[in-house]
Parts: sequence; structure tokens; C-alpha cells
Amino acid sequence: MLDDVREIVCPKWSIEILGFLAKNSPQNYSDIAEEFDTSSDIIVNRLQQLVDTGLLERDERSVKDVQYSITEDGEELIKILEDADNLLDDQ
Repeated sequence: MLDDVREIVCPKWSIEILGFLAKNSPQNYSDIAEEFDTSSDIIVNRLQQLVDTGLLERDERSVKDVQYSITEDGEELIKILEDADNLLDDQ
């Protein structure tokens, strides 16, 4: 049941990228890559995965101008994860 959720949010940097874009949307790739201390391959992979699942939107304005923004589904997932985190903090 949770396999789909685990596949999306468990890979390192997925939640961090979603959280960053929830507060800073839209952003271009270079701004996102600057924010996280990991390889560009991982950032590209996570962005593509989040776009493919509908949590991020990719807007290619030109070959060198691509922006990413969080979707309503992405915002909803962040809210659920924040609520779960708060619930665990209260324990």
C-alpha cells in the first residue's frame, strides 16, 4: 500500500527538494542545485521523478531556461508530511 509513497519520498533529497520548492517556487535548475550539496545527476533524477509523479511542474521556456514549481499535489504532500512530523514531535 505504501510502496508508491515510499518510492517517491524515500530517496534522499526528494522531500528536501519538495520542501524547498514549496517555499521558493518557481526556481530554475541552477538555483535548486546550489541549494543542495549533492551531485547534479541526483538532482536531475529527483526532479524528473517528482515531475513524473505530478508533484512538480517543469516549465521549459527555452533550452537554457527551465523552471520548476511545486504543484497542488506536491503542496498537499508537504502538508501531510509536516502534519506527520508534528504528530511525532508531540509524542
